[in-house]
Order: sequence, then C-alpha cells, then structure tokens
Amino acid sequence: MPGTGVYTVAKVPDGDVSFGNKSGEIFTLSDSPSDYPTGGYSLVGGEAVTNNPSLASKQNIDLWRIDTVQAWGQNLLGTAALTPVWDTVYQKLRFVSSATGAEVASGVDLSGVVFLLCAIGT
Repeated sequence: MPGTGVYTVAKVPDGDVSFGNKSGEIFTLSDSPSDYPTGGYSLVGGEAVTNNPSLASKQNIDLWRIDTVQAWGQNLLGTAALTPVWDTVYQKLRFVSSATGAEVASGVDLSGVVFLLCAIGT
C-alpha cells in the first residue's frame, strides 16, 4: 500500500552526542518494507507525548523536543541522493531529491535505503 508509512527508527548504540546546550541522538531510519509516506516520516519526542498522551506508544526519539534532523555521514545502504529536511510545523522528516530539490513523491519505494541521521534538540 503506497504511502502508508511503515518504517523503522532504531537508535545507534552509543549514539548520544552533545552540542553544548543541545543534545543529539544518532539513529537509523529504514523504509522497508514500505514506500515513502505522504508528508514524510513522523518522529516523536517527549514533548509531543506530553501534549498528546495517545502518542506514547509511537515515541521513537529520546529527546524532549526535536529542533532539527541532519544527515550523519552517508546512507548506510542504497544509493538514493536524498537530503533530509525537518518540518518543524508538522514534526515530520521529509526527504528531497538532491538533484531537483523536490520532495520525494508519496509511494516512492525507498525500501533499499537505510539513512543514518542525527536528531538535535533538548
């Protein structure tokens, strides 16, 4: 089913980093066995759970607030030339094509790509 958003967020062991007054969590995101979800990937921190307790089972980032998400090195698997863009309004991670600057279309198969990323916040 295209665009349903079945994906895996996994914290990298020893993946906690510090940027002065900001913290970071290094994680992998893999889209297998799904397709790129409509609007991007939801990343849920503690603040979102406090504001909406029904999200407690969906918390996948161990930060209170996610300020941004950055690529952390190269993709671990796959050759997709994609750039992560953090949407602060909808708290979603979107990917745009490095070649065109356009967001990946909903339903595009990214199941062969594993992204290494760092969520930065408090």
